[in-house]
Amino acid sequence: MEVTPELAIQQLYRSLDNIISASSSHIIAIDSNGHALAAGSNYYSECNVNEPYWNDLVKVVASYSRSLAMINNGKILCTGSVET
Repeated sequence: MEVTPELAIQQLYRSLDNIISASSSHIIAIDSNGHALAAGSNYYSECNVNEPYWNDLVKVVASYSRSLAMINNGKILCTGSVET
């Protein structure tokens, strides 16, 4: 299958969708070693991703008051607000 520029761009966007996510208050990303990086307001502790559990990540999601991540074994991590 020939990889066209359009296909390459679509694949890039799909891969970026897994490794970086932003909300109105913070951003979370996965570095090249599979560890989480987060920056922002941290009002709800949504940027507290420095614990030893936040490694071997395959996907991250930022919401207004929390950060979520999926580990390569399928488990989900969450930090931030517990309010719904």
